[in-house]
Amino acid sequence: MKKNLLTRELYNELTSQKEWLEKEAIPTNSEAIQKAREQGDLSENAEYHEAKDLHAKLHHELETINNTLEHAEIIEEITDTRNVQIGHWITFTTIHNDITMDKTLQLIGQWDNKFTSISSDSLLGSALLGKEAGETFTINPPAGPITITIQSIEIENAQR
Repeated sequence: MKKNLLTRELYNELTSQKEWLEKEAIPTNSEAIQKAREQGDLSENAEYHEAKDLHAKLHHELETINNTLEHAEIIEEITDTRNVQIGHWITFTTIHNDITMDKTLQLIGQWDNKFTSISSDSLLGSALLGKEAGETFTINPPAGPITITIQSIEIENAQR
């Protein structure tokens, strides 16, 4: 099975989220289901149906986190910036349809979901892996080719 590449920070966040779900959210939800059940007729009991819907969502989230942690490979401290690795901040220029844009994003594992990041499983993320600063390459998404030049690779983002 494929490993879930996680930074230590994300691993700790997921572990905390799992603990919160198991010790607080799910038990509180179970109590809400029981209280709603005690109100009688369940067919028209909106509180009961809402609590049951939340119950399913909480258990799905817990299952997803458990699967992620079970197959996690933690990326330890990164010290080498010669080529792009998960956890690095990459500044790059894209050219698409004669429009040039500069971007700075962190390359992350597929499970992380930070707004300022790109998944290593995405078209761009997988193309960035292993590249060096100054390197230019092209990716071909459905919208048309995009030429990318890596400007810099950093361990921390100075702009954060």
